[in-house]
Amino acid sequence: MRPDDAVWLVIPLLCAALAVPPWRRAALAAVLVAGLVVGGAEWAIEAHLRYGGLLPRLRRASEIQGGLGWNPAFADQMRSLGGRTLCRPCDGPLSRPYPALWWFAVPPLTAGALFAAYRKGRVQLVAVPTAVALFLALPYLLMIGYAAPRFLLPAYALLAIPVALCLTQLIAACRTRPLALSALCAALAAHLALQFTIAGGAAARSRADRVAFTAVAGELRRLGVRPPCILSGAEAVRAAFATGCAARQVYGGHDGSITADGLISLARTRPTAVLVSGDLPPPHWARNWRPHPLPDLPDQPGYRAYLAPSTHPEHF
Repeated sequence: MRPDDAVWLVIPLLCAALAVPPWRRAALAAVLVAGLVVGGAEWAIEAHLRYGGLLPRLRRASEIQGGLGWNPAFADQMRSLGGRTLCRPCDGPLSRPYPALWWFAVPPLTAGALFAAYRKGRVQLVAVPTAVALFLALPYLLMIGYAAPRFLLPAYALLAIPVALCLTQLIAACRTRPLALSALCAALAAHLALQFTIAGGAAARSRADRVAFTAVAGELRRLGVRPPCILSGAEAVRAAFATGCAARQVYGGHDGSITADGLISLARTRPTAVLVSGDLPPPHWARNWRPHPLPDLPDQPGYRAYLAPSTHPEHF
């Protein structure tokens, strides 16, 4: 877990440990704080050794994320519910709103569960997971300018507790109302069918990507790009993973880790390729490198590699 996520997790738990009488024990609060400190110690040490301190590391993390701050991303998260594993940039139209309809059912179902738990005198058992879910979701809903469904999975898992409680109460209340019970069951079945359809589509795209990157890796190896090797450019991270290379992006983008001169220097001694897709030109410092077409990626025709002069098939 990221240290900042751990902080958002501990805040409501610590408040519960201090505010709820049955849980008001110093040892419980101490364990939460100790866990946060121990878990974040490695991150803090690395921040001082590699970045010069906590604030420089946080600033660098903000740069990589495109700038952290007030940035409501509710619409972005709704767009990502249609099966996109990453919505970045996430500024297109919401062409299919129905995959996000279940979002609007979660707040009233959660409120119903809180009310039912309050009437039974056990509200804390529902309020705590609900509060923790809200705190875990806050940074991804309000502070990041893009979205991915996985960002909110911990919140969804926790909200499943009050939602399930409310649904069981509704089913029990509808037992003598066949029409209402049938409508509720039909809504649940439609939701599950839609989620299975979305999951199936995402799995199919993942398989297609894996096949495509396997083909790209095979062609790069044939050209002499073999470990220890370096890839940079479009989809360099996934291509590097499939090929066994290191991915190094030039400073200027969100994932920059090396200067152009530094990459050119490494390219003199290691097989190196810059990857480009579509009609985009290669970086100016790689224009004289040898171009070679690669198998196309899904939705990215014209995928090609610009091979450094030191990269030859004899590296096999």
